[in-house]
Amino acid sequence: MSHRVALVFGASGISGWAMARELLRYPTPTTFSRVIALSNRPLPCDVIILEDPRLTFVSGVNLVHSVEDVIKALREKVPSIDQITHVYWYAYAHAPTEGSQTEVNGQMLDTTLRALGETSPRLEYFLLQTGAKYYGMHLAGQITPPPIPFKEDAPRIPEPLASENIFYYRQLDIIAEHAKSATWKWNDIRPDVIVGYAPTNNPMNLALVLGVYLALYRAVHGRGAKVALPASIIGANALNSESPADYIARCAIWLSLHGDSTLNGRGFNVAVAPSRYAERWPALAGAWGLEGVSTQQDDPSPTRAFADVLNWVGEHTEEWGTLEREHGLRPGVLEATSFDFLFVMSIPLDRILDTSAIKEAGFTEEGEPMVTYCRKVWALFADAKVLPPL
Repeated sequence: MSHRVALVFGASGISGWAMARELLRYPTPTTFSRVIALSNRPLPCDVIILEDPRLTFVSGVNLVHSVEDVIKALREKVPSIDQITHVYWYAYAHAPTEGSQTEVNGQMLDTTLRALGETSPRLEYFLLQTGAKYYGMHLAGQITPPPIPFKEDAPRIPEPLASENIFYYRQLDIIAEHAKSATWKWNDIRPDVIVGYAPTNNPMNLALVLGVYLALYRAVHGRGAKVALPASIIGANALNSESPADYIARCAIWLSLHGDSTLNGRGFNVAVAPSRYAERWPALAGAWGLEGVSTQQDDPSPTRAFADVLNWVGEHTEEWGTLEREHGLRPGVLEATSFDFLFVMSIPLDRILDTSAIKEAGFTEEGEPMVTYCRKVWALFADAKVLPPL
């Protein structure tokens, strides 16, 4: 039997949940003998949709507490904490400003690493997920972003913008410092917009936002109705690279099992081949029985398109209530869905991740975003009674 025991921090999020699922089956169903999925808050059992005797869900470890408190919580709550060999870290705390996000998310990572140093002597590998925000594309009006496609060795953006806007830098410095005296290996992986299921209503889950919108649009206008892409024209035609959550997880697992020491401490972009939302929209709308048509929104502001959607949704809350009753959906989904995240479809810049490094390292799988949306993510949300069936 495998000696590998995995601990997933932040298992209630899109990436953490996908990682817990993939660890049970990739690269084989016996690669890991045990998987422990950790979140701060308990998860409703009816939305988890993961059943395996090797999987344990644990809650109640708050990483913003002191190192001593986290050590105590890990020892009390996490089974086999002294047997952990692989850690996949997706913990995140929202803060009111970007600068305070740098402080709190850096502190949580430092606390985690210090606590694991006391509780997990068998640790072999630590995975940190950062993201395409590393390249500062959200600051395009204040800096000149690196050349496209974004490469992992692109220079960091300058201070004070760095500390005020990108907490990934602080996290990478923290883990690199800990690694100097550690025996474990580590990597960071950098996806762009992540497509995946999560057992909680994540405000940055584009698949859920689109699923709610398209399901409601179908309920209001009927199958076969034309639905325009909710994006500006310039954003709809910008190239971008999405990242399916299960694909990211498999890449991370592959890295964690790879013995090549030359990969240790390196960052890797993880995304599928770039395309345009204008090209994807017919298939996305078609999955809900609608005809996806081009946007007519010529306002270049990323906020205009999602504001229009938000206003439209507000006019049709009664129809969503009908869907809840007809399909036994979980209450409160519409109210908790953040349509603001549709702004990513209107970003007026190409944002392409260079993925040659991970392919050259040996991970050659290809992600399938349309399959991820239609056959995986929306199907899981329907099973969890978050969305109606396709």
